[in-house]
Formats: sequence, C-alpha cells, structure tokens
Amino acid sequence: MIKTIENTITVDVLVTEAIAGIYRVEAAGHTIGYVQLTGERYVSLLGPVYNTSVEVAQTLTLDAAVRRLHSA
Repeated sequence: MIKTIENTITVDVLVTEAIAGIYRVEAAGHTIGYVQLTGERYVSLLGPVYNTSVEVAQTLTLDAAVRRLHSA
C-alpha cells in the first residue's frame, strides 16, 4: 500500500518475486514494472514486459524502488 500525505491517496500495489532477485510490481491488476536487485542496489524498470522495460531509478531499498516505479 502506498500513501501520499499531500493528496491522501492510497494505492494497493502487489509485489511478488518473479524469479530470484527480480520482483514484479502490479497495480490495479496490471503489471507496471519490475524491480531488480543488482548487488546493493534496487533498479526500477518501467513496463509490463521485463525484456522491454526501461530503467527509471536506482535505490537502496525495495520499498523506495517500488515507490519510484509507481510514481514514474
């Protein structure tokens, strides 16, 4: 669940580990992207298909990576 204080919006986000080190992120029943663990960084990849998704952020936590992906 993602909450923004400014607008008081609540969005349910489902994060599941697709394969080791790669997480699928879904909102409203649709895949919005993936988060890949690369060493010490989490890379947010925007797009419904992993092979064609585009990097939009690098963070230090999975939570931050999912938030960046959802706001992209």
